[in-house]
Order: sequence, then C-alpha cells, then structure tokens
Amino acid sequence: MVGLEGLGRRMPATLSGGQQQRVALARALAPHPDVLLLDEPFSNLDAALRNRVRSETHRLLGELGTTALFVTHDQAEAFVMGDEVAVMESGSIRQQADPGTLYDQPIDPWVAGFVGDANLLQAVITEDGAETRLGIIPVATSTGGAGTILVRPEYLHLDDGDEGRVTHVEFYGHDISYMVELEDVTLTVRAMQGRRFRPGDAVSVRFEGPPVVVYPTEELVPVP
Repeated sequence: MVGLEGLGRRMPATLSGGQQQRVALARALAPHPDVLLLDEPFSNLDAALRNRVRSETHRLLGELGTTALFVTHDQAEAFVMGDEVAVMESGSIRQQADPGTLYDQPIDPWVAGFVGDANLLQAVITEDGAETRLGIIPVATSTGGAGTILVRPEYLHLDDGDEGRVTHVEFYGHDISYMVELEDVTLTVRAMQGRRFRPGDAVSVRFEGPPVVVYPTEELVPVP
C-alpha cells in the first residue's frame, strides 16, 4: 500500500528519506486507527520528495477512509491535505473552514496574509463597488463608507503604462511574482503567462477577478 514492494527484507535505516517516511506511515496505519495524527511529517524531506510523498499520503488516506489530524506550518501543505483547515494563532483558532473559503473569504486581514499573499488596499465602498487606486473593484458585500479590501496577486495584471514601476521579480517557472510600486502603495502581482517584465519597467495595473472581501477600516490589524 505504501509503495515499498521488494524492500521487505531491508532495515529502515538503510532506506532513503522518502522510503523511511513510508515505513513510518505503514507502522501508523497497521493498527487501523480511527484517527491518525500527522505532526509535520514531511518537514525533513527536500521539496520535490516532500510533494511526492505528500500526494501519495493524501491518496492513501482517502482510499482507506482514515480521518487524519495534520499539523503543519506550510500553508500550501494544509490546503492540499485538508478537507477542513483551522488557522491558529497563540493557541486559539482564528478561522476554520474549507481551503477555498479560507483563501477567498478570510475572516480578517491577519488571516488573509497568513494563508497567502495579500494586497490590502484602502477604499471607499459605494453601490458601484470599491473605489481604489486601481479604479472601481467589485465587492462581495457593500458596507458603505471607508474600508480595506483584499486583492489576491493573481487577480492583478500588468500592462505597459506609467502608473507604477516594477521593483522586484521572482521567477518560479509556473508563474512569476512581481513587486510593483505605485505612487502610494506597493503591490504583489502574480502572472501565469504573457509578457515578462523586468525591474525598472514602467507598468499599469488592472484588476480582473471576482468580487473581493471588504474589512471595515477600524478592524485593520498588522499583517504577518
């Protein structure tokens, strides 16, 4: 079940890191537990191996129908493994929901910044949406008055222009992360494809995405 066929006569200490993790998983599953606790189980593996073992573990737990409580500091790992995710701070749960709700509708700016890159923009909320430095952005709820909106980097797009300037670029292969300085705000923009910009390029920024979450300004707290 854990992909160790042909290695039954080997001692665990003679196996690779990923194979040792599979042995540990087999030992944990052998008694057929009702609930399995996984506490940072992949932290000692390199990135590529961690992703592969994580996917295999997720698949195996699903096939067995085993409930697992998975503890991690890696937000991406929590989203991949968790049907339901609880975000904790100082021993208390700030928000508990499915991964999609946590990412799209975080309960406050702190959670928004903890579970992903977050652009928090000051805005005036009207019937038409949020009036921001980037123009009118649709909102999920219209509260009226001043507010702070959450704009995820993947909903921002860059074009040639003179509104701001690219200050930093991080290339990940599957996407590119840009830091863009406008006159009064710095934004993170995540692009999947299209033209590649370089530090120093003059650009304009536009929003294309679903209605965004609004936080009353008085609830704004420092973001990690």
